[in-house]
Amino acid sequence: MFEPTNLDEAVLRHVTHPNYQPVKPRVIAKKLGLSREQLDELKRAIKRLIRSGRLMYGAGHLVKPVPAGTVVTNQIVGVFRRNAKGFGFVRPSGPSRVAAPATEETTSPDDASAATDAAADPKSADIYVPAKRTGDAATGDLVRVELAGRSHRFPDRGPKGHIVEILQRQTYQFVGTYFESRGAGYVRVDGPMFAQPIRVGDPGAKGVRPDDKVVVEMVRFPSEFREGEGVVTEVLGPMGTPGVDTLTIIREFDLPDEFPQEVLDQAHGEAARFEESVPADRTDMTDQTVITIDPADARDFD
Repeated sequence: MFEPTNLDEAVLRHVTHPNYQPVKPRVIAKKLGLSREQLDELKRAIKRLIRSGRLMYGAGHLVKPVPAGTVVTNQIVGVFRRNAKGFGFVRPSGPSRVAAPATEETTSPDDASAATDAAADPKSADIYVPAKRTGDAATGDLVRVELAGRSHRFPDRGPKGHIVEILQRQTYQFVGTYFESRGAGYVRVDGPMFAQPIRVGDPGAKGVRPDDKVVVEMVRFPSEFREGEGVVTEVLGPMGTPGVDTLTIIREFDLPDEFPQEVLDQAHGEAARFEESVPADRTDMTDQTVITIDPADARDFD
């Protein structure tokens, strides 16, 4: 198995070879002799190389080398976080600035200053992105943002910019609550991820009913100028039904929902050895009614 550094070098050698033609990560994995289980590791390596400005994504999400004769500009790669009000921030990740063709126009003094500040301290120089300049980026996406001077709305928060490219989606799968309006089906995605519901087409697809918790696959991410569109891929069950809340979390974070047999055997053994008597240093309060108050987006189910 490749170590992270060795894998980065192997990918870079492959992509920068004179005979290389841009392909998707899955094809690169096959060329490097990686197993299907190592595909995620390869994608992380490609992301690291993109962040460092040594590789880039082309049309159709094809991996390609950075063209020769490039210069550093006022564009930065980072992770986007959207506020519920629509605007967001990009936190630069790794070396901040990315390469662009040398023929690109010279940036303005304000833009150059903002880019320099962001590069000087990437962890503290979050880049403010106005709502109308976020495109269809979603929280967690790896994006390329172009600096545009200082933020007038948040002058103390560093530079301002606009998103020019989505380099990698964090996920296309979301969990939410289904409802119907004016003859169409919609899903209100859990949490503050999207301000507006996602249209999912014909009502009742897959037998879904209003107030069911569902998994939706995003076909078109919402933006300031158009609504999002998706398809229901799984119906988890009616909202509030025992077990559905836990399944919702499992699907939202793409957690494994099955345990290996050895884990199950160990759990059964521990259950059999459990002593139900109350130790002397504990107080039995099982006859008391206990209430916990959590926000709507809490993820700890007691």
